[in-house]
Amino acid sequence: MLVSVLSHYLENKRIVSEEHARAAAKLVLHWLFEVKKVPKAVKVSAFRRDWQEEFVVWSAAEKGHSSATISRNLSVVSAAVKFATKEQAVRDPDGNRRNVQLLSSAPQIRFEPRWIVETARENNLAVDMPRRADWVPTYEEVASFIDAIRAEHVFRFVILALNTWARRETIEELDLSKQVSLRNGLVDLNEPGRLQTHKRRPIIRLTDNLRAWMPAWEEADKALAKSLREEGRPVEFKAGRPLIYRGQGAGVIKKAMQRTNARWMLAEAGTDEKEIRRLTRKENNKELTAAVNQLVEAGGHRITSRTFRSFMATRVRMVPGIRVDREQRQLWLGHLQQDTTAHYEIVDSEYLREAAAATDAIIREIDRHCERSLWPETAS
Repeated sequence: MLVSVLSHYLENKRIVSEEHARAAAKLVLHWLFEVKKVPKAVKVSAFRRDWQEEFVVWSAAEKGHSSATISRNLSVVSAAVKFATKEQAVRDPDGNRRNVQLLSSAPQIRFEPRWIVETARENNLAVDMPRRADWVPTYEEVASFIDAIRAEHVFRFVILALNTWARRETIEELDLSKQVSLRNGLVDLNEPGRLQTHKRRPIIRLTDNLRAWMPAWEEADKALAKSLREEGRPVEFKAGRPLIYRGQGAGVIKKAMQRTNARWMLAEAGTDEKEIRRLTRKENNKELTAAVNQLVEAGGHRITSRTFRSFMATRVRMVPGIRVDREQRQLWLGHLQQDTTAHYEIVDSEYLREAAAATDAIIREIDRHCERSLWPETAS
């Protein structure tokens, strides 16, 4: 039953936006039982395409909901259905843990904004596409993107992007051995000898997460260098530069990020894993690009290197118990010029303390939703 599936999801899945998820489930059930008057024992399989279209029309006409709101509500149903098709460890009323899988298969629940807009307009309802600039991924979406990563250098890039909020070029050129002061707990994102441009690279506080990863990466890179030497192969990467691919400095990360994004978007759209593996082979690049473009045209969103900067700058304002004021956010993003007085203040232990604490808190929240840990094994 659909009621059981939604309850199972809300009670057993850790959801960051739990209040919204419960409101969405309540609205969908209200539409089913009070508006459409279906029996409360309705099966999930009944929530097929025609019912989804009816829900879109009702939401737009009777509730005045935007395409973004309707999309979020239907995405909760989609997430609940997917959750029910996987075996989950849950506690029964007596407190005993047992494995439960409610569904063996499930219908596809559409929630792409473009489809919602087209459905509404076919019924003479004025519904517009959400503004793309307003889109910021959820914690769950960032976590699922990270779990879609296959290359270690892409994983390291994302860790650095979350910890520094920096632009792609800044991270690609980062030398941890020269730009991090463990003594002062600072990271100078402007490499030595480089003149500042209008895209200012600031000095930020070293987060606990990045501090934990630095020795782990250093140890792994030393082991890689030793292995290469033993095989008689040259070591073509520099110590301190964390982005390494196949024994060489990774250089530009853009293409690897695009491939990871493609894998993530296809998975989010419900594409079969076998088909994803086929599309992401190099010989199928054109077909892969076409598939991703089709998803974007249907209202899907890409996650790029820039997305993490926007995500952190947005989420840092909403961390419970930590207030990161506007000045700290501007300093961390490089939007404020640091004058001579500021350089004396930088060594103060309070410098950007809240911004760093909020950054670590956000990473811990993403980690809760990831299959892969965002902390090294040596971290406590």
